[in-house]
Amino acid sequence: MITHRGVAYYPEFWPEDRWDEDVRLMKRAGINCVRIAEFAWVAMEPAEGRFDFDWLHRIVEKLGRAGINVLLCTPTAAPPAWIASMSRQAIRRTRPTGPCSSSTAITRSCLCKSIPM
Repeated sequence: MITHRGVAYYPEFWPEDRWDEDVRLMKRAGINCVRIAEFAWVAMEPAEGRFDFDWLHRIVEKLGRAGINVLLCTPTAAPPAWIASMSRQAIRRTRPTGPCSSSTAITRSCLCKSIPM
């Protein structure tokens, strides 16, 4: 039986010279799966059409060399400011229920063009 022990990690918020120590500590703690990038859109695309994946390749390689699997997430949870400046419809909103809600919770945040501003 395979046992997974995972953690969310946000390397884009830490100095790169810290990453080796983070990976070492993860390995020491028995972490074998790391989720990354769900809040990294601005690090991946700092301006419209200008992409930077070099840092992402470096951290995935470090984790892989340590035997830690990587779950690469889509970064839609945190769109960069340049998107909001292009279209107000891309701004995160809160709404009790509606077409973009996937929960019965009282409020739900979502990116949804169907909510009028």
